[in-house]
Amino acid sequence: MRHYITLTLAAFLLAATLPALAATVKIGGYVQSRYTDALGAAPGKETVSGFDGNGTFNVRRARISTKATIDENTMAAIEIDAAKTNVSVKQAFISYAFADLYTSLGLTKLPFGYENQLSSSAIIPLERSMISNMVSEYGTGLFLVPSSDIIPVVKTKFAVINGEETDTIDKDNNKVAIGNVEYPFGDTKVGVSYLAGHGQAANAYVANKTGRFTTVAEYTTSKYNDKFQLKNKYKGFYVLEAFEVNPKTQVYARYDELDQDNTANFKKTRITAGVAYLLNDTTELTAEYQSIDDDAKPDVDGAVGVQLQTKF
Repeated sequence: MRHYITLTLAAFLLAATLPALAATVKIGGYVQSRYTDALGAAPGKETVSGFDGNGTFNVRRARISTKATIDENTMAAIEIDAAKTNVSVKQAFISYAFADLYTSLGLTKLPFGYENQLSSSAIIPLERSMISNMVSEYGTGLFLVPSSDIIPVVKTKFAVINGEETDTIDKDNNKVAIGNVEYPFGDTKVGVSYLAGHGQAANAYVANKTGRFTTVAEYTTSKYNDKFQLKNKYKGFYVLEAFEVNPKTQVYARYDELDQDNTANFKKTRITAGVAYLLNDTTELTAEYQSIDDDAKPDVDGAVGVQLQTKF
């Protein structure tokens, strides 16, 4: 993977520095700065919500992405996260658009589920649902998106990736195949995803935006074959409802649940409520409260978070 990222970066730099090859170079990204408090958590411990305890200020994400258009069919892209101590590469790929097929090779988002295919800057709550966090967001491999001329009506995405990338599914470097099919019913999107490797995971989702209301529901289940019987099996879902009070203010509520099996069965549930206010075209302020019931962390009563997100 490291060698491939190096080659991708080299291709990107070549495209960015040679005007004859690069028609355009676009730089963008976002920064999420937060104050969080996991109520009842021990100092420095993270809860199921992803919030730190005891009143912590931090930069949750600092993403910088660059896309270089090499010609009318070819593009190179890289995205890094500079929020942690060590800068990490989130995406690095080269894409080529054939007449009826969009292809990309490298490290990018997996075509699994609804929420995990969105940017973290586009998620309405501060963190993804618990079930979404059980499957990796990114993988290294070959990604295919057929056009409507090949597969009409539905929106499809396919990928074959290295198994070690999907850390909750397969760690033995076996190839994993993933597919997502989405069908539009007017303002409603209905989709199904399937991941096949040594372990299997299936997902179904519905997303609707009607007027000021946004509704999303998603269910995921995973199992392992006998070789992976000691690893986690899980299932879970979430239901999200958001309402646009006015063009600048949005309120939302979500219920999510995770059932996870390992040496013992335990369930996690969470009720989230929040409000997001758009300060300007690029800056959003969000305040959120979570009521958490986690059998593994009985001392945690809930969590609060305030986030300032700026896009550029």
